[in-house]
Amino acid sequence: MWFRSLLCGFLIGTLYGDAYRDFSMGTYYLLEGDYDQAIFYLARSLESDPDNVQAYLSLAEAYRRAEMPGKAEEVLKKALSVDPEEGRIYLDLGVLYLEGGAYGEAASQLERALRLLPSDPKVPKLLSLCYYNSGVEAYRAGDEEGAVSYFRRSLKFDPENTKATSNLVVTLLKKGEIEGAWNVLEEGLKASPSDRGLLSLRVEICRRKKDMKCLMEAFEQLERYYPDDLDVGLNLAYMYRYHNRVPEAMAIYERLKARYPKERRVYEAIGDQYEATGRYEDARKVYREALGHVPEDFEIYDRMAGTYRREKNYEEARKVYEKFLEVRPGYVPAYLKVAELYEEEGNLEAAAGRLEEAIRKEGGRWELYVELGRLYRKFDLARAASTYERMRDLRESDPYPYVKLGEVYEDMGRRGPAEESFQKAIKLGSDDPLPYYKVALFGAEEGDTSGAASYAREAVD
Repeated sequence: MWFRSLLCGFLIGTLYGDAYRDFSMGTYYLLEGDYDQAIFYLARSLESDPDNVQAYLSLAEAYRRAEMPGKAEEVLKKALSVDPEEGRIYLDLGVLYLEGGAYGEAASQLERALRLLPSDPKVPKLLSLCYYNSGVEAYRAGDEEGAVSYFRRSLKFDPENTKATSNLVVTLLKKGEIEGAWNVLEEGLKASPSDRGLLSLRVEICRRKKDMKCLMEAFEQLERYYPDDLDVGLNLAYMYRYHNRVPEAMAIYERLKARYPKERRVYEAIGDQYEATGRYEDARKVYREALGHVPEDFEIYDRMAGTYRREKNYEEARKVYEKFLEVRPGYVPAYLKVAELYEEEGNLEAAAGRLEEAIRKEGGRWELYVELGRLYRKFDLARAASTYERMRDLRESDPYPYVKLGEVYEDMGRRGPAEESFQKAIKLGSDDPLPYYKVALFGAEEGDTSGAASYAREAVD
């Protein structure tokens, strides 16, 4: 009798010893990332010890990492039959379903895990993630009410889930519930006061409320946490200017200028403040300072010329653009600005002359011809026609010169050449409806009603 008991004890010890060794080996390989070996040893350990819940959990984890979620689920469900009150099983099932996008089932498992593992900090955060993802799905499906409900549940489990807060605020704003969105946002900022996304949403809500004081305070809060952010600083400075707090605005500009010495927008903002109060020379000093850092920035030259333009000092304004052409020869917008200033001054001949000079120098740039033709049409139709004829010769397949030639010839009373030009523009596939209308009109005047109707339809289409 004693021998039988000894033999039985020996066999059980051997059996469980093998199970323990297999479990230890499986755990080792799991930690090493050799999931095939981990699965082999852990499965074998369960053959010897089918009640080892930890072995089930480890085997399921090996399957999960080996990207075999079906097998992992199967193992975890077997573990539940061994110990249905083990919270870690529900936790791992929840994670498995969450990774597979089955957010509803994941939440169900994690709710059970929470009841059994009330002190585990991972569970509520995972539940928050489940409900957040369910909210995103509902929002994308057009179910805004469902999305709001899910996002609120997400925040119940993790008030610091800024994505849930942001999405809830955005959804409420879409529903037109501005005050509700504001209340949610304020709670979110209590939990995460420096979150950039939430602070930016505060700005957006203030804009929608058209509350300039609120907007200023929102930018102040952003600037408190992001003092070196260029856009935040520029916006806050603008709000200070709006509220007649100019010294504070200028202090921000000076700080940003030191931080971003090549950033045009800072100099433009300072110059704009000076220009708004008629201090044009101070504005020009700022623009000259900017050009010391960015000498080829046309926008700065343009702003400087604009100050002279407001003073009706066209000669100095033109000098600014001519100076830029020394820095960047051939820059067409600068030529166009010089001509524009002559035109504004009433000197169309000088404007056209500067463009002719630019065309000779730059080899016939298309944009210069376009502007030259427009100018000549104001005071010299013959030279306008000559300009468009030159354009036609430059680009024989471009319908634009033919459309313009048709207009000029018609203004000159040369109906035949005008109609021919419009016909050519149509043949070249012009997108401009004018030649179609003109040819239709000419046809109607000559009694060709069917042809006129056809061209009229093309013009409309």
